[in-house]
Amino acid sequence: MREYLAFDLGASSGKICRGSFDGSKLTLSQAHAFPNHIIQLGEGLYWDFLYIFGQMCTGLLKAAASRPFDSFGIDSFNNDFSFISPAGSLLQPVRSYRDPRTRRHEDAIYRRISPQALYRLTGNQLAPFNTFMQLAAMREDREDAWLDRAERLLFLPDLLGYYLTGEQYTEYSVAAETQMLDWDSRDWIEELLQLLNISREMFAPIVMPGSIVGQASAPFLRQWQLKPFRHVAVCEHDTASAFLAAPAGADTAILSCGTWTILGAENDRPMINGFGFQHNIANEGSLPGHHRICYNV
Repeated sequence: MREYLAFDLGASSGKICRGSFDGSKLTLSQAHAFPNHIIQLGEGLYWDFLYIFGQMCTGLLKAAASRPFDSFGIDSFNNDFSFISPAGSLLQPVRSYRDPRTRRHEDAIYRRISPQALYRLTGNQLAPFNTFMQLAAMREDREDAWLDRAERLLFLPDLLGYYLTGEQYTEYSVAAETQMLDWDSRDWIEELLQLLNISREMFAPIVMPGSIVGQASAPFLRQWQLKPFRHVAVCEHDTASAFLAAPAGADTAILSCGTWTILGAENDRPMINGFGFQHNIANEGSLPGHHRICYNV
Protein backbone atom coordinates (compact mmCIF):
# COMPACT_ATOMS: atom_id res chain seq x y z
CA MET A 1 0.00 0.00 0.00
CA ARG A 2 1.36 3.43 -0.98
CA GLU A 3 0.34 6.42 1.12
CA TYR A 4 0.17 10.00 -0.19
CA LEU A 5 -0.90 13.32 1.33
CA ALA A 6 -2.35 16.32 -0.48
CA PHE A 7 -2.85 19.84 0.90
CA ASP A 8 -5.59 21.79 -0.87
CA LEU A 9 -5.67 25.46 0.12
CA GLY A 10 -8.70 27.48 -0.91
CA ALA A 11 -9.68 31.08 -0.27
CA SER A 12 -12.19 30.10 2.43
CA SER A 13 -10.78 26.82 3.76
CA GLY A 14 -7.94 24.34 3.58
CA LYS A 15 -7.72 20.60 4.03
CA ILE A 16 -5.22 17.77 4.04
CA CYS A 17 -6.34 14.45 2.60
CA ARG A 18 -4.70 11.05 2.50
CA GLY A 19 -4.73 8.86 -0.57
CA SER A 20 -4.10 5.14 -0.03
CA PHE A 21 -3.29 3.26 -3.25
CA ASP A 22 -3.30 -0.54 -3.30
CA GLY A 23 -2.25 -0.87 -6.94
CA SER A 24 -5.75 -0.69 -8.39
CA LYS A 25 -7.87 1.57 -6.19
CA LEU A 26 -7.21 4.95 -4.56
CA THR A 27 -9.03 5.46 -1.25
CA LEU A 28 -9.32 9.04 0.03
CA SER A 29 -9.80 10.22 3.61
CA GLN A 30 -9.62 13.67 5.20
CA ALA A 31 -6.99 14.15 7.89
CA HIS A 32 -7.49 17.83 8.76
CA ALA A 33 -9.52 20.87 7.73
CA PHE A 34 -9.52 24.52 8.78
CA PRO A 35 -11.08 27.86 7.78
CA ASN A 36 -8.99 30.33 5.80
CA HIS A 37 -9.45 34.07 6.00
CA ILE A 38 -8.15 37.43 4.86
CA ILE A 39 -6.71 39.96 7.31
CA GLN A 40 -7.03 43.69 6.65
CA LEU A 41 -3.95 45.63 7.72
CA GLY A 42 -4.21 49.34 6.98
CA GLU A 43 -5.43 49.57 3.40
CA GLY A 44 -4.05 46.16 2.43
CA LEU A 45 -5.65 42.72 2.38
CA TYR A 46 -3.38 39.81 3.32
CA TRP A 47 -3.41 36.05 3.83
CA ASP A 48 -2.26 34.85 7.25
CA PHE A 49 0.69 32.83 5.96
CA LEU A 50 1.98 31.80 9.40
CA TYR A 51 -1.46 30.49 10.34
CA ILE A 52 -1.75 28.61 7.04
CA PHE A 53 1.70 27.06 7.47
CA GLY A 54 0.87 26.04 11.04
CA GLN A 55 -2.39 24.43 9.94
CA MET A 56 -0.55 22.55 7.19
CA CYS A 57 1.89 21.18 9.76
CA THR A 58 -0.97 20.25 12.09
CA GLY A 59 -2.52 18.28 9.24
CA LEU A 60 0.76 16.50 8.56
CA LEU A 61 1.00 15.51 12.23
CA LYS A 62 -2.58 14.22 12.31
CA ALA A 63 -2.06 12.19 9.15
CA ALA A 64 1.27 10.76 10.34
CA ALA A 65 -0.26 9.68 13.65
CA SER A 66 -2.16 6.88 11.93
CA ARG A 67 0.58 5.66 9.57
CA PRO A 68 3.56 7.07 7.62
CA PHE A 69 3.20 8.51 4.12
CA ASP A 70 5.50 8.48 1.10
CA SER A 71 5.03 11.93 -0.43
CA PHE A 72 3.19 15.22 -0.10
CA GLY A 73 1.83 17.76 -2.59
CA ILE A 74 0.29 21.23 -2.33
CA ASP A 75 -2.21 23.10 -4.46
CA SER A 76 -3.82 26.49 -3.89
CA PHE A 77 -5.40 29.48 -5.54
CA ASN A 78 -3.06 31.30 -7.86
CA ASN A 79 -1.23 34.62 -8.40
CA ASP A 80 -0.40 35.57 -4.80
CA PHE A 81 3.21 35.67 -3.62
CA SER A 82 5.76 37.03 -1.20
CA PHE A 83 9.48 37.73 -1.08
CA ILE A 84 12.31 36.08 0.81
CA SER A 85 15.69 37.46 1.84
CA PRO A 86 19.08 35.93 0.98
CA ALA A 87 18.94 34.27 4.42
CA GLY A 88 15.53 32.76 3.65
CA SER A 89 13.47 35.07 5.85
CA LEU A 90 9.94 36.02 4.86
CA LEU A 91 10.08 39.72 3.98
CA GLN A 92 6.42 40.59 3.53
CA PRO A 93 2.99 39.14 4.35
CA VAL A 94 1.28 37.48 1.38
CA ARG A 95 -0.94 40.13 -0.21
CA SER A 96 -4.33 38.82 -1.35
CA TYR A 97 -5.44 38.92 -4.98
CA ARG A 98 -8.61 40.57 -3.61
CA ASP A 99 -6.65 43.63 -2.54
CA PRO A 100 -8.07 46.72 -4.33
CA ARG A 101 -4.67 48.23 -5.18
CA THR A 102 -4.58 46.77 -8.69
CA ARG A 103 -7.96 48.27 -9.56
CA ARG A 104 -6.71 51.66 -8.39
CA HIS A 105 -3.84 51.47 -10.87
CA GLU A 106 -5.49 49.52 -13.70
CA ASP A 107 -5.73 52.50 -16.07
CA ALA A 108 -2.12 53.53 -15.43
CA ILE A 109 -0.89 49.99 -16.07
CA TYR A 110 -2.81 49.70 -19.34
CA ARG A 111 -1.26 52.96 -20.49
CA ARG A 112 2.12 51.22 -20.25
CA ILE A 113 0.96 48.13 -22.16
CA SER A 114 -2.40 47.73 -23.89
CA PRO A 115 -4.80 44.92 -22.94
CA GLN A 116 -4.54 43.63 -26.53
CA ALA A 117 -0.74 43.42 -26.35
CA LEU A 118 -0.83 41.74 -22.97
CA TYR A 119 -3.30 39.11 -24.16
CA ARG A 120 -1.33 38.50 -27.34
CA LEU A 121 1.83 37.85 -25.32
CA THR A 122 0.32 35.66 -22.60
CA GLY A 123 -3.15 34.38 -23.54
CA ASN A 124 -4.19 34.80 -19.90
CA GLN A 125 -7.50 36.38 -19.05
CA LEU A 126 -7.37 40.09 -18.40
CA ALA A 127 -8.00 40.46 -14.67
CA PRO A 128 -6.78 42.85 -11.99
CA PHE A 129 -5.66 40.00 -9.71
CA ASN A 130 -3.06 38.52 -12.09
CA THR A 131 0.51 38.52 -10.78
CA PHE A 132 1.67 40.90 -13.50
CA MET A 133 -0.98 43.41 -12.45
CA GLN A 134 -0.04 43.04 -8.78
CA LEU A 135 3.65 43.65 -9.49
CA ALA A 136 2.84 46.62 -11.73
CA ALA A 137 0.64 48.04 -8.97
CA MET A 138 3.57 47.71 -6.55
CA ARG A 139 5.65 49.88 -8.87
CA GLU A 140 2.83 52.41 -9.09
CA ASP A 141 2.66 52.45 -5.26
CA ARG A 142 6.45 52.97 -5.09
CA GLU A 143 7.01 49.69 -3.23
CA ASP A 144 10.39 49.48 -4.89
CA ALA A 145 12.29 48.10 -1.89
CA TRP A 146 10.67 44.67 -2.17
CA LEU A 147 11.12 44.46 -5.92
CA ASP A 148 14.69 45.72 -5.98
CA ARG A 149 16.22 44.10 -2.89
CA ALA A 150 14.47 40.77 -2.35
CA GLU A 151 16.41 37.63 -3.16
CA ARG A 152 13.44 35.73 -4.55
CA LEU A 153 9.74 35.93 -5.29
CA LEU A 154 7.85 32.74 -4.42
CA PHE A 155 4.19 32.02 -5.10
CA LEU A 156 2.03 30.84 -2.21
CA PRO A 157 2.15 27.04 -2.76
CA ASP A 158 5.87 27.23 -3.58
CA LEU A 159 6.45 29.38 -0.49
CA LEU A 160 4.82 26.72 1.68
CA GLY A 161 6.99 24.12 -0.03
CA TYR A 162 10.12 26.21 0.54
CA TYR A 163 9.67 26.28 4.31
CA LEU A 164 9.03 22.54 4.17
CA THR A 165 12.09 21.54 2.13
CA GLY A 166 14.37 24.57 1.72
CA GLU A 167 14.04 24.25 -2.08
CA GLN A 168 13.09 27.24 -4.25
CA TYR A 169 11.06 26.58 -7.38
CA THR A 170 8.02 27.74 -9.36
CA GLU A 171 5.62 25.05 -10.52
CA TYR A 172 4.54 25.37 -14.15
CA SER A 173 0.75 25.55 -13.72
CA VAL A 174 1.27 28.42 -11.27
CA ALA A 175 3.70 30.24 -13.58
CA ALA A 176 1.37 29.80 -16.56
CA GLU A 177 -1.34 31.96 -14.99
CA THR A 178 0.82 34.85 -13.82
CA GLN A 179 0.33 36.78 -17.09
CA MET A 180 4.11 36.69 -17.56
CA LEU A 181 4.90 33.29 -19.12
CA ASP A 182 5.73 32.49 -22.74
CA TRP A 183 3.88 29.35 -23.88
CA ASP A 184 6.51 28.21 -26.36
CA SER A 185 9.65 28.61 -24.27
CA ARG A 186 7.97 27.97 -20.88
CA ASP A 187 9.99 30.89 -19.60
CA TRP A 188 9.31 34.40 -18.37
CA ILE A 189 8.61 37.02 -21.04
CA GLU A 190 11.56 39.40 -21.11
CA GLU A 191 9.49 42.30 -22.47
CA LEU A 192 7.20 42.17 -19.44
CA LEU A 193 10.07 41.81 -16.97
CA GLN A 194 11.65 44.91 -18.49
CA LEU A 195 8.37 46.79 -18.28
CA LEU A 196 8.20 45.91 -14.58
CA ASN A 197 11.95 46.57 -14.16
CA ILE A 198 12.34 43.20 -12.43
CA SER A 199 15.32 40.89 -12.77
CA ARG A 200 14.75 37.37 -14.13
CA GLU A 201 16.87 36.10 -11.23
CA MET A 202 14.12 37.07 -8.80
CA PHE A 203 12.03 34.14 -10.07
CA ALA A 204 12.82 30.57 -9.08
CA PRO A 205 13.41 27.87 -11.72
CA ILE A 206 10.21 26.53 -13.28
CA VAL A 207 9.52 22.83 -12.69
CA MET A 208 6.90 20.67 -14.36
CA PRO A 209 4.10 18.99 -12.39
CA GLY A 210 5.09 15.57 -11.15
CA SER A 211 8.65 16.66 -10.34
CA ILE A 212 10.12 15.56 -7.02
CA VAL A 213 11.38 18.91 -5.77
CA GLY A 214 12.94 17.74 -2.54
CA GLN A 215 12.72 15.98 0.78
CA ALA A 216 11.29 17.46 3.94
CA SER A 217 14.29 19.14 5.57
CA ALA A 218 15.97 17.67 8.63
CA PRO A 219 15.17 20.74 10.81
CA PHE A 220 11.51 20.54 9.76
CA LEU A 221 11.31 16.82 10.54
CA ARG A 222 12.95 17.32 13.94
CA GLN A 223 10.69 20.22 14.86
CA TRP A 224 7.50 18.37 13.97
CA GLN A 225 8.75 14.87 14.89
CA LEU A 226 7.90 13.42 11.50
CA LYS A 227 9.51 10.66 9.47
CA PRO A 228 11.17 11.55 6.11
CA PHE A 229 8.93 12.10 3.10
CA ARG A 230 9.22 13.53 -0.42
CA HIS A 231 7.67 16.77 -1.59
CA VAL A 232 6.23 16.52 -5.12
CA ALA A 233 5.27 19.52 -7.26
CA VAL A 234 1.75 18.55 -8.29
CA CYS A 235 -0.35 20.86 -10.48
CA GLU A 236 -0.18 23.51 -7.79
CA HIS A 237 -2.84 25.73 -9.31
CA ASP A 238 -5.98 24.21 -7.80
CA THR A 239 -8.02 24.53 -11.00
CA ALA A 240 -5.31 22.66 -12.91
CA SER A 241 -5.53 19.79 -10.44
CA ALA A 242 -9.34 19.80 -10.56
CA PHE A 243 -9.46 19.68 -14.36
CA LEU A 244 -6.76 17.01 -14.54
CA ALA A 245 -8.71 14.76 -12.17
CA ALA A 246 -11.96 15.06 -14.13
CA PRO A 247 -12.77 11.90 -16.15
CA ALA A 248 -13.21 13.85 -19.37
CA GLY A 249 -11.67 13.96 -22.84
CA ALA A 250 -10.75 16.93 -25.01
CA ASP A 251 -14.30 17.15 -26.41
CA THR A 252 -15.90 17.41 -22.96
CA ALA A 253 -16.73 20.62 -21.09
CA ILE A 254 -15.75 20.73 -17.42
CA LEU A 255 -17.38 22.94 -14.79
CA SER A 256 -15.25 23.51 -11.69
CA CYS A 257 -17.11 25.05 -8.74
CA GLY A 258 -15.29 26.50 -5.76
CA THR A 259 -14.47 30.09 -4.89
CA TRP A 260 -14.78 30.62 -8.65
CA THR A 261 -17.10 28.89 -11.11
CA ILE A 262 -14.93 28.01 -14.11
CA LEU A 263 -16.16 26.47 -17.35
CA GLY A 264 -13.64 25.07 -19.81
CA ALA A 265 -12.05 22.16 -21.62
CA GLU A 266 -8.61 20.65 -22.03
CA ASN A 267 -6.61 21.21 -25.18
CA ASP A 268 -3.10 20.32 -26.35
CA ARG A 269 -2.17 23.96 -27.04
CA PRO A 270 -3.30 27.47 -26.06
CA MET A 271 -5.83 29.41 -28.13
CA ILE A 272 -4.63 33.00 -28.45
CA ASN A 273 -6.58 35.00 -31.04
CA GLY A 274 -9.03 37.84 -31.49
CA PHE A 275 -12.00 35.75 -30.38
CA GLY A 276 -10.22 34.80 -27.17
CA PHE A 277 -9.37 38.44 -26.46
CA GLN A 278 -12.90 39.65 -27.22
CA HIS A 279 -14.45 37.13 -24.81
CA ASN A 280 -11.58 37.16 -22.29
CA ILE A 281 -10.91 33.44 -22.66
CA ALA A 282 -8.22 32.21 -20.27
CA ASN A 283 -5.41 29.94 -21.42
CA GLU A 284 -3.91 28.05 -18.49
CA GLY A 285 -1.18 25.44 -18.11
CA SER A 286 -1.01 21.91 -16.75
CA LEU A 287 0.69 18.66 -17.70
CA PRO A 288 1.84 18.53 -21.36
CA GLY A 289 -1.21 18.01 -23.58
CA HIS A 290 -3.58 19.25 -20.90
CA HIS A 291 -3.72 23.01 -21.45
CA ARG A 292 -6.99 24.54 -20.31
CA ILE A 293 -9.17 26.95 -22.24
CA CYS A 294 -11.62 28.32 -19.73
CA TYR A 295 -13.89 31.15 -18.71
CA ASN A 296 -14.93 32.54 -15.33
CA VAL A 297 -18.71 32.26 -15.34
